[in-house]
Amino acid sequence: LFEAINSNYVVKNHIQKVDFVQVIGVDNVLNKLLDPIQVGSCARGGLDACLKCAVKKDASEKVGVVCKKNGKLDVVEYTEIGEELMNQTNEDDSLYLELGSLLMFMLSSKMLLRLCKDTSAINKLYHKAYKKLPTWDRDAQATVKPEVENGYKFELFLQSLLPFVSEDKFLALKVDRAEEFAPVKNANSAEGEE
Repeated sequence: LFEAINSNYVVKNHIQKVDFVQVIGVDNVLNKLLDPIQVGSCARGGLDACLKCAVKKDASEKVGVVCKKNGKLDVVEYTEIGEELMNQTNEDDSLYLELGSLLMFMLSSKMLLRLCKDTSAINKLYHKAYKKLPTWDRDAQATVKPEVENGYKFELFLQSLLPFVSEDKFLALKVDRAEEFAPVKNANSAEGEE
């Protein structure tokens, strides 16, 4: 996204003409495009970012969690949370890290364009994830899909921009997951499947 905006004049020009840009994950079939509640919350509150969230169904659900990291807003990926912290509960037995990101962002165009200019900051935001990475077997002339994690993948997530958003310009909009979250990817995460 950041590179596309920086390198594409047409995209950048369109973004400059609007107040907000919606960015969503494509693997959620219940995404609400231009949800008036999310748009209105951003416009009325003068927000730089609004992220839809829902209470995680259990501690092991494979979603990033909305929290503060080193005193700044963040979404920490499930692969980066230790098991003890992931399972930590409050006094009422609710999860300490209960708000899962639904990857439904509404961003102010000014903030997005400002951040896109700062490529050195963006380069520091990559996440390291240990994953099952297919390899090429030259002798067999075939792709090999590993049974276990075998390599690191460096990923840049949109939520990585949250540390650049001040708390008074951010809203974690808590929604009903049954109405707004039906992921195709990791749909069976509770069963340990991907």
